[in-house]
Amino acid sequence: MADEQSKKRGLQDDMAVAIQNKRAALTATSNPLASSPSEQDLYIKLICPASIAGLIIGKSGTTIGNLNRTTGAKIQVSQNQDVYPGTTDKVIVVNGNRECIGVALKELVTLIGEAPSRRGPGGKPLMDANGNPMTPPNKTAEGDFVISVLIPKMASGILIGKQGIVVKEMSANSNCKMQLGDNKDLYMTGERAFIVSSPTVPSLVLGVHAVMMQLMSDQRVRIYANKTVVYANTGGPMGGGGS
Repeated sequence: MADEQSKKRGLQDDMAVAIQNKRAALTATSNPLASSPSEQDLYIKLICPASIAGLIIGKSGTTIGNLNRTTGAKIQVSQNQDVYPGTTDKVIVVNGNRECIGVALKELVTLIGEAPSRRGPGGKPLMDANGNPMTPPNKTAEGDFVISVLIPKMASGILIGKQGIVVKEMSANSNCKMQLGDNKDLYMTGERAFIVSSPTVPSLVLGVHAVMMQLMSDQRVRIYANKTVVYANTGGPMGGGGS
């Protein structure tokens, strides 16, 4: 009798393990992206005004080092004379899974949005050639906070949607204005700016996060030809590959 009960318990244990394995297999099948290696190696890029990039890096790289540790993402910022082609702006590349990138973007967008405006002698606002106060690089002429997300050109369609339905929904949900930048791509970067602006920094964060989620929703268009912060001076981007 004892042997029979032991065999019965063993059979029940085997069945339980089999059921558990089957459920795990079904879960993986229904959500194949959950464990996909490419989902752990995603990218997104931001444009950062050169005058603000130092705040992201910090003294001796302290700030960016802390951001990498606390967010779990890998963050890179253009160094020295490297800029985005045709501008004086720096490029920020964020690499990781969606969760880590989302946390990193919140910190980065907040730092950029809340960066103090540069001042002249005596704390006076800097003036342009016409004697008018210069617009801070993290704000629009109307005073809204602004940031540009660099997207693969092929992703433009999914961020706008048919008859603009996607961009309208993202704008409404985040209280942001959103628009595509110039499509000329004179330097053959394969990228395009997606401009997000808002009256407040928290809503700017929401807007950029919405762009990130929409961009990463389609494996076919989220691939950057250049996953680095380095670009050739007059040609295409340096680097390659994709996720």
